[in-house]
Amino acid sequence: MRQYLMEKQVKFLLWLAVVLSVIWLTTSPDFEPLIVLITSLVAAIAAHVKESKNHLELQDGFDTKQTDQAIEVVNVSPPDEPMVNPVVSLAKRLIDVYEGHGIHINEIPRVTPEQFGITLSTISDQSRFIDKITPEYIKWVSDTFNINRSWLETEVGSIYATKNYYKNEFELLRLLKDLKDEYGNELDVYAFKNVSSLDSKQDIEQFVNLLISVPLFQIDGRVICKFIPTETMWEWGYQKSRYQLKGIIRVAYRTLKIDFNGYDVNKGEMRALAFGKVIPQSVLSKMFSYTWHPDDYTDSAQESACAKETDELDAIIEYVKERGYVNALKSGA
Repeated sequence: MRQYLMEKQVKFLLWLAVVLSVIWLTTSPDFEPLIVLITSLVAAIAAHVKESKNHLELQDGFDTKQTDQAIEVVNVSPPDEPMVNPVVSLAKRLIDVYEGHGIHINEIPRVTPEQFGITLSTISDQSRFIDKITPEYIKWVSDTFNINRSWLETEVGSIYATKNYYKNEFELLRLLKDLKDEYGNELDVYAFKNVSSLDSKQDIEQFVNLLISVPLFQIDGRVICKFIPTETMWEWGYQKSRYQLKGIIRVAYRTLKIDFNGYDVNKGEMRALAFGKVIPQSVLSKMFSYTWHPDDYTDSAQESACAKETDELDAIIEYVKERGYVNALKSGA
């Protein structure tokens, strides 16, 4: 910095000499003042250039230093996120199961057996609620709501353990028969489709998925249900899949007196239901009225004025006979 100030002073004196030389040359034109002017002018210019160069070097050095500081990478580890206590997560999932079935948190003590000691005071205090979570209590929640216990305990896997009934329609029919015998008309079977209108002649993705629902208990007249999702997404455009589903619907409706409740969902919702990724109440709560009647696709024109795709009804009836659906229900085989 000191050297820089000295250079400034020298440059000032040299330019002052240039000015004085000009005045001398003006007042006394001669060879001597001309030489002095030229010499002082060259020296002043050289000093100016040198100062400018030094200034640029100094500035470059400063900029480099600033740049180096700017790009210096400091290896600072991000702050550790607080670890979620897995037991706390389990407690939350238990509450979510109740609420997912339409049970308010304040209603939980009303539907939980007294032996587990679940009270409002217990639920209001997380640590006290955790103290009440025993293997027996977890098993009761899992069995009561048909929830996959491993998911409940670890959040690994699906909420429900679902089954694929394609080519295994006898097991599905026997399940429907057993549930009908136990719950009567309180048994509900939902049929979800992912298109506005099913058409066996259309080469597009048309799927139907079934969901079974049975009552658990009532809260002030409100029915709380247990759900049994099924994994099969029956392909309406594939003849064998369609025949199986239509056969199941016809036998369930005609022999077991089970009505199927038809609703529309998108494919993403259907997959989530079929593979047990959601509690079905979250989907059903958005349904307000039926959008289709599955039995319309298995009735004849004489049986229903709303019958659809009647051209293959004879083939469906023959398929049901060949497969022995009705006999299987009677014999329990």
